Amino acid sequence: LYTTTIEETIGSTTDYTTVESAQVNPPEYTIKLRNIKSPIYVNFSEEYHTSWKAAVGDFKWYDSLLRKGYFLPDTIHARTDTGLNSFYIDLKELKTDILGRYTENPDGSIDVDLTIYFSSQSYFYLGLLLSGVTLVACGGLLIGGYWHRRSRRPSLTTNGTMH
Repeated sequence: LYTTTIEETIGSTTDYTTVESAQVNPPEYTIKLRNIKSPIYVNFSEEYHTSWKAAVGDFKWYDSLLRKGYFLPDTIHARTDTGLNSFYIDLKELKTDILGRYTENPDGSIDVDLTIYFSSQSYFYLGLLLSGVTLVACGGLLIGGYWHRRSRRPSLTTNGTMH
C-alpha cells in the first residue's frame, strides 16, 4: 500500500510514499493517512476486483451489510494499467462524504484512517453465522427431544412393578 499524487501508468514513473498499513486478515487492510493536503491515489497491490471497497473510520463487517453508504463511492475506485486497485482520495469530497470521521490539522491537512475491504467477504461471514446458529439450534432440538423422551419412560419401582 502506497500513495501517489498522480495516477500511475505503465509508461511513466512517479514518486510514491509508503503509508502506515496493516493486514488485519486476507480481505481487510487498515491504512493511516497523515497530513494529506491535496488529492492522492491510494494504490493497493491486490488484483483489481469491484468488491474491493474503502471505508473510513472504525470498520465492522456487519455494518457493511446493514448501512447503505458505508463505503466511499465506487467512483473513487479504479483499475490501474497493471490490473491492480487504486483509490482516488480528494479532500473536498472526502470531507463532504465522511463528515467528522477525520482529524483536521492546524495547517489545513487531514489525518484519516481507511479500511480497504473485500466486501463480498461479508456474505461469507453472514452465511457462516447463520449456519452456526442453525447447527446449534438443531443440536439443541435433538438433545431436548432425547431428554424429553427419556423423562417420559416408565420407571421400575424397587419391588419390580411398573410405575
